[in-house]
Amino acid sequence: MISVDLLVHRVSSVGIAVGVPEHALKSLFSVFGVSLSFRAGANLAEEPTRWDEYVAIVNRWHPTPLPLGSPAHLFIGNTWNGEGAGGTNGVLLTPERSAIAVFIGSDALREGSAAVLLQVVAHEICHLLNLTHEHGNPQMPSAECPDTCRSGKPVDLAWMVSGRPQPPGVEGYPLSPISEQVLASAPASQVLPWGEHFRPVGTEAMDAAVSLFEERRIT
Repeated sequence: MISVDLLVHRVSSVGIAVGVPEHALKSLFSVFGVSLSFRAGANLAEEPTRWDEYVAIVNRWHPTPLPLGSPAHLFIGNTWNGEGAGGTNGVLLTPERSAIAVFIGSDALREGSAAVLLQVVAHEICHLLNLTHEHGNPQMPSAECPDTCRSGKPVDLAWMVSGRPQPPGVEGYPLSPISEQVLASAPASQVLPWGEHFRPVGTEAMDAAVSLFEERRIT
């Protein structure tokens, strides 16, 4: 089991009613051998407006990188003012995969449901684990797929195709077969936060995973 500890930070303008769906996230990732834990971190009086401002906060807290597997940071902000602006739901902030941010004021989250928030946070946690969009498959929506590939696709059908039982009450997409293999076999430094820089890992498993998808495919 892979253990990932997340410190949750809010900007002052984010309402306390907006909560990270911790229970659902724990249930979702536990299916794939990842144990998540969440703790309250320091809140921010002012919201960073650019990527480099978020990074500056992380660097101020940690002038030198922490050991592999140390707690990572999850920032809950309003909107992303960088490239993509209101269309950006979340981002991986640091190359060593030590911090992610989710923006509840984005177009999708502002108008979406609790399920959409779950899906966005799960997607960013996948990046924290060094899983990329390429690890997903748009024909079989999964947590790694971009929002454009997930939106409007039935969650229950995605679980049926994956061959995994859907956790009760969890409206998040499963991880892809490629990601399952990566999490099970990649070195810890390529998966845990504060490890190797963000890049696709386990790409040698692509062909096998695509074959597995074709075997399970439901049309």
